[in-house]
Amino acid sequence: MAELRPDERRLADLAAERAVGARRLLRTLVETNSGTANVAGVREAARLLAHELSAIGLRVEWVPGESPQGSREHLLARRGEGSPRVLLIGHVDTVFEPDHPFRGFREEGGRFRGPGVADMKGGLAVLIAALAALDAGRGHARGTVTVLVTSDEEWSSPTSRALAEREARAADFALGLEAGRPSGAVVSRRWGYALYRLVCEGKAAHAGVNPEDGVNALEELSHQVLRLRGLSRPRDGLTVSVGGDVRVSPAKKNIVPDRAEADVDVRFRSPAEESKSRPAFASPKPAHAGARVSLVPGLSRPPLVLTPASRKLLALVRGAARGLGREIEAEETSGGSDASFASALGVPTLDGLGIVGGGYHTAEEWADPASLPFRAQLLAVTLTRLLA
Repeated sequence: MAELRPDERRLADLAAERAVGARRLLRTLVETNSGTANVAGVREAARLLAHELSAIGLRVEWVPGESPQGSREHLLARRGEGSPRVLLIGHVDTVFEPDHPFRGFREEGGRFRGPGVADMKGGLAVLIAALAALDAGRGHARGTVTVLVTSDEEWSSPTSRALAEREARAADFALGLEAGRPSGAVVSRRWGYALYRLVCEGKAAHAGVNPEDGVNALEELSHQVLRLRGLSRPRDGLTVSVGGDVRVSPAKKNIVPDRAEADVDVRFRSPAEESKSRPAFASPKPAHAGARVSLVPGLSRPPLVLTPASRKLLALVRGAARGLGREIEAEETSGGSDASFASALGVPTLDGLGIVGGGYHTAEEWADPASLPFRAQLLAVTLTRLLA
């Protein structure tokens, strides 16, 4: 179905109109700092979204989350009941904390710029515009739309994963509102990842008097970094990076360090690749006599895979785009997303339906203003067809 029906064309026009207001919302969201650690700022940004969702007829509730970093809330909103059931997934937190020099919202060089403008406050603006169009057009006659906006995605969702999986199990389809690729493509595949803490233990000694009596944990760490880096096979769908929070103790030049630590980031294209690589991380062997090495598992995220059912969902989205006069491609990315939780549970899932942008997680982050109304139209028409 390439051409839009008259009711779909009217809906698309409404979505473009509602994108004007969503543009103002986007500015306000970007100017509200919501770095993950800024719990008050995250809550304020989520409250702005809750107000918009309530105004267009969704039932809003707050779901608490607990972690060692403290308490926080996640936003859940619903409209309708019964099947089909569509889950829309997003997050309100960003990687930019209040003291980061990249602040505020501005338009520059034909682009929106600001912290989280693409990842992923632009996607939240798209979501609001599309749902506002459905409300104004009296669309969504049957089925259920559920909106999940989490507050800790940038920390790998420690308090929201169980909630995302619960809602995914009740869904027939899942759509992620992460940013569209710089090319304009949506995301049909995402790599998964597993995080570890590499811990090397040695024996302290005086660096000048008797260094030979010590076991240098930093030297052991260096060896392990090279070993782990050698496990990377990008062409086969596996990458390993070591860095992050590197610590050496004691951090004194006249003492042979007896402890050294670093973060390990393992990315894999498929569950099969993860399983194949897992033994290499299970029992690391020390290179130096007297040293001890361990890899402590941390947070993880499954890959988003393109299943036959997801291909049909992609075809539906591409058909909606053609009805709007555009062609949409699909791309793979190694970046993580909460949409992967739905995919791992077998739910047909597609991501990258948010605003088109780039420079994610850097002070060069940008979004394309012209993509906001189109992405709102695309989401509105897609929802209408899924709920038909």
